Amino acid sequence: MNNQTNDTLYIVRKRPPVDWVSSPMELTFHNEYNFNKWFNEEASCHATWNKKKSTTSTAAPSTSYTKDTPGLRKKIDWSLLYVCDHSRKLSSIPPATKKRRTNLSKHTGCTAKIKATKRAVDGIIEVTYNWMHDGHNPFSEQYIKESRLPLDVKNWIEKHVEEKKDWRGMKDLLQLSNEEMSEFENEINVDPNVLKIPAALRVHRHDIVNQIQQRLNNISRKHRLDKQSTQAWIDILKEKGCDILFEIINSSEADEKANASKKELLMVAWVAPWQKKILLKQEDINLDSTHKTCVSFLSDRGDCYLFSLVTRSDITNKGCPVAFFITNSESSFTISRWLSWLKFECGFYPKRIMIDCSITEMDAILSTFGTEVQVLVCHWHIRRAWEKKVKQIKSSISTADSKALRKKARVYLSSLMYAKNPEEFDVKWNEFRQCYLVEDITFYTYMFDYYYPKREKWSKAWREGVQFHTNNLIESWHNQLKTHYLKRTRKHRIDYIVWALTQVVDCVYRQSILQVFHGFEDVSLTKEEKKRHKTAYELDDDTAAEYISIVDAQKIYVKSFKKENIYYEIAVREGGLHSCTCPDFYFNRILCKHIFLCNRVRDIPLHRVGISRSIQPVRPINEADNDKIEEIRLQELRKKYYIENNVSSRHVKLYFIEYDA
Repeated sequence: MNNQTNDTLYIVRKRPPVDWVSSPMELTFHNEYNFNKWFNEEASCHATWNKKKSTTSTAAPSTSYTKDTPGLRKKIDWSLLYVCDHSRKLSSIPPATKKRRTNLSKHTGCTAKIKATKRAVDGIIEVTYNWMHDGHNPFSEQYIKESRLPLDVKNWIEKHVEEKKDWRGMKDLLQLSNEEMSEFENEINVDPNVLKIPAALRVHRHDIVNQIQQRLNNISRKHRLDKQSTQAWIDILKEKGCDILFEIINSSEADEKANASKKELLMVAWVAPWQKKILLKQEDINLDSTHKTCVSFLSDRGDCYLFSLVTRSDITNKGCPVAFFITNSESSFTISRWLSWLKFECGFYPKRIMIDCSITEMDAILSTFGTEVQVLVCHWHIRRAWEKKVKQIKSSISTADSKALRKKARVYLSSLMYAKNPEEFDVKWNEFRQCYLVEDITFYTYMFDYYYPKREKWSKAWREGVQFHTNNLIESWHNQLKTHYLKRTRKHRIDYIVWALTQVVDCVYRQSILQVFHGFEDVSLTKEEKKRHKTAYELDDDTAAEYISIVDAQKIYVKSFKKENIYYEIAVREGGLHSCTCPDFYFNRILCKHIFLCNRVRDIPLHRVGISRSIQPVRPINEADNDKIEEIRLQELRKKYYIENNVSSRHVKLYFIEYDA
């Protein structure tokens, strides 16, 4: 391959000189420079070679020997052996464990090879070149398609991969212009002894992806063995202040049934310092696992499960992973061990944990936290399980009646799931029972046996103050992990997963938090928050300024949008809008209109922190506070509109509505 002045990469194949009639050919070079030049410019253009063997002599040079020196004299400095990349000969009967091939192998047992030896006495390099190939034609386009990439092309790819370019970036560099394609079309088959093809026609996406993956593997591997490499990463994380759990437990025979016949249990978990701050602050947590991410380094070499804890960041309002756990057994024992470690070593005491329909995860949570934590089941997973049973409802009368019963069942199930309080749930359940005890007792028995006893875990009647009702945050995180960070590869080593999560994912989420916190990116808003944001920004500038009164650096009072003479208190903490005493912020746990208005008028960044349920949402303000608020508001108005000091003002009384916590 040559690199032309226009930076176009070419793969070149040249036939050996016409005077070469016998094989092998004996060649001699006086130094390594001449040998390397011949190999790169001549031999590499004859075929694609693989280095099979390389030896270097460690003995002293022969000039240091005397007649009385014992031992053998050094005859060579080094020797090299290159073979054709079609040299390996496949067995006619493939092993039973191998995947069945659907395409023909390129290996033909070719005997072409290059053997080079450097003599120790005079430095002469002797080359024996078997240039005749067996079973294939190295000067054809089919051979270039089947063979590995030439060395120059591989070096070009490695150079750009080290610059952190991906397939898209290098695809633009490989794109041929119209002039280059016309030149190739006109010059093709001009010289029968030279085949010159642009490398852009040969390089494919998998060539780039494989090189990128090789680079990442080299970065992530601290040792050739996965176990030692993982231990090295654990030591690095400890030095950085992370909380670490790294255990290998030999389970007894009695525990093998509970742990899916695993003789050895692997548990690797960690929490970074920045994740720990978020983990201990949030009340609602999502827990879920994903499989087919990495392979265990234990004797069984089985697949591992990656568990994650994901919560909504109080700064970005997006999902943020705050804890990771890798294990080879998805059992209640291993999950409970991880949660216990988080509880006692990290101080993890959430109020609610959202899971899918996993009984194993539910048992582990209850065994670790008992009744201190409310277990919530994802609505989407519940509906998916219900739908399978709903489709089995049939009427003995007609198909139309069966469809009507299914439609009625979906209505009843939705009313049960979205009941506002336990009393409403009981009313809806009685209606559902009276209907389906007659219409389809099998479906009623299914609901009564499996879902009625754990109704507190899936009905909104027992979910007051819950921020989310599905585990979409963690499902989205696992999709991003497998698609963008793991590239859909299922057989990574554990050290690669640890490296990716601690060195790549960690930086992405921390940078996103910093961008939003310092105002370089906007906070992600929910659908309901966007409505309140729109309401706050529909006011004109003068009206918006009249709504706000500043008491001090940590308190701001905002007038109610709907009710006259009512003000709400907004707390400012760490330079951000922390909380509001309005019922909307407290009960719905979302950013309210008053916070958006302060963010607009005073340019104070948003800071999402949930309020503890023990705090009174709205506190009354005494008469002295009323006068102080009014005086501060009037001072700001005078400063802005140059109102005279003797202008009389109307005394405003403040009234507040109290809610039970």
